[in-house]
Amino acid sequence: TLGDLSTKQFLRAQTRARALLPPSLGGKSPFMFQHYHRLPPVSFDEFAFTCVVSWCEAGKLGRCFAEFPFMRLISDHDEQFEFTRPPAMFIFVPPTGADQEALSACLRRVSQESAEADGPIFPGQALQQMDPVVYLTCTRRRDGAAMRVGHFSRICSINDVGDEGETEGSLWFHQGKLLLTNLHGEALEITLHIVWDASSGRVRAFGCHLYVNGEDGD
Repeated sequence: TLGDLSTKQFLRAQTRARALLPPSLGGKSPFMFQHYHRLPPVSFDEFAFTCVVSWCEAGKLGRCFAEFPFMRLISDHDEQFEFTRPPAMFIFVPPTGADQEALSACLRRVSQESAEADGPIFPGQALQQMDPVVYLTCTRRRDGAAMRVGHFSRICSINDVGDEGETEGSLWFHQGKLLLTNLHGEALEITLHIVWDASSGRVRAFGCHLYVNGEDGD
């Protein structure tokens, strides 16, 4: 959360974060790399991160979206405790009580389809219909300044985190675009796992890894 900001500052920060989204989701500009001046290293405690999940739903025009605003970055593996599957460089945990029922309903259908299948399925009809895309932004706590961080649209696997009791569902987005750098000759990319409770569809955590990849994707 952004607990140190006044109500007016919080609303301004929320508006800035949402303005970074593409016009189809109510934003003002394409979700792409933006140049910035390199600054000295800072603690991630100074920042809050927002994930916006966008998807298609049958019978509805345009794309639906669910916002998970102003989450804290957790990089300490001891603090990640129950969210260490899969192991992640850093994670974001939605606050207790975050209700995104429309998205949860879709994720329940994905889990149900996987549970009822005779064997592994990918992507499956429910997930293919959703066509999910995720946007990650960052907000500086002290003043509400915001910028784009990552864009995820390529799903690599489903339910690669599930336990023996099949209580969790997961999506793994591969080759996400990290929008903080613009390296010549190589691309710094970011992966994203979304982990949810299979029975309720409630998102439990977002987990990310960074890696360097060739421009041609090798």
